[in-house]
Amino acid sequence: MSILKRKTKSGKLRYTVQVKKMIKGETYSDSKTFGSLTAAKAWERKRASELDGAENVSSLAEDETLNMTVGELVSAYLKKATKIGRSKNAVLNSMKGHPFLSRIKLKDFNPQHLYQYCQGRLAECQPQTIWQDISFLRSVFKQAQVVLSLNIDDQVFVKAMPTLKEHNLISKSKQRSRKASGNELERVLEYLRKPNPQRKIPTADIIEFAYESGMRRSEVCNLKWSDLVEERSIIRIMERKDPSNKHTNDQDVPLTPRALKIILSQPRINNRIFPYKPDSIRAAWDRTCQKLGIEDLRFHDLRRTGLTRLIDAGLSEFEVRQISGHKDVKMLQRYVNINPDKVAEKLKGL
Repeated sequence: MSILKRKTKSGKLRYTVQVKKMIKGETYSDSKTFGSLTAAKAWERKRASELDGAENVSSLAEDETLNMTVGELVSAYLKKATKIGRSKNAVLNSMKGHPFLSRIKLKDFNPQHLYQYCQGRLAECQPQTIWQDISFLRSVFKQAQVVLSLNIDDQVFVKAMPTLKEHNLISKSKQRSRKASGNELERVLEYLRKPNPQRKIPTADIIEFAYESGMRRSEVCNLKWSDLVEERSIIRIMERKDPSNKHTNDQDVPLTPRALKIILSQPRINNRIFPYKPDSIRAAWDRTCQKLGIEDLRFHDLRRTGLTRLIDAGLSEFEVRQISGHKDVKMLQRYVNINPDKVAEKLKGL
């Protein structure tokens, strides 16, 4: 064993303990860095004792895994995993330093710890947010064998989930049904089409296009001219959101005549058709709704509004899914709200 001292760019000293030893004919190596020499020496002594009692390298590796903390596991996952979504990345970065949960060793981790974590979080946020926390953390445990070659599973979560749900500590997000009425959409578009020298984003065009196409903000802003097939009224969405296939889900989406007309009216100043930040568009939407006194209407509600309109126009669920990107009819049904008055009107003809 040896301890190497080095100075970081900020001038702080770091002490790295390097371990290498033959155990029953197999070479074992390890290293760990500390901010103080005292801590480094303490770990060196502890590791030497563990190595002396090890039967073989594989058993030692298993013990190492169990001695990891939840925080160390999450940190290792974040370093190794690729293409983690922004929300998941933010949640896991917060959880890896959680004052209670992150310090628990994997060998001690049990359902009671999850229950205590959720109880503490309940004072800060809603059960729907806690559900997301637990789901993201569980995914780390479920993927650890493949991503990190660690022999652990998600059984702690399997055992804890029923109780967490029963005690209302976690809950799935409630299904939202808000849509923009014709009057609300007209008012927003009329307001945004008024001349304004300070407005640099064609917000009215983007809002109407989102309604016509049923696309998400991020999808609208990522569309490229090279993905448009004008003669077929089709545009390709690259890597479209899909829980089961997030990074290779390219999809050709048919466009309404109005959606295509909006695209063709945009200046070709960038390789993207709408070269603007999604957050800037949402901020413009929120300001406009506030100005007009329109309450509880989100930009994403345009997607629900537009897709429901297509169903009302007579398109089949299969055809609407070609536009929305939903692989499952149940997922589409969460977005589309059929008007019971229109159904009743159709029944009169039976």
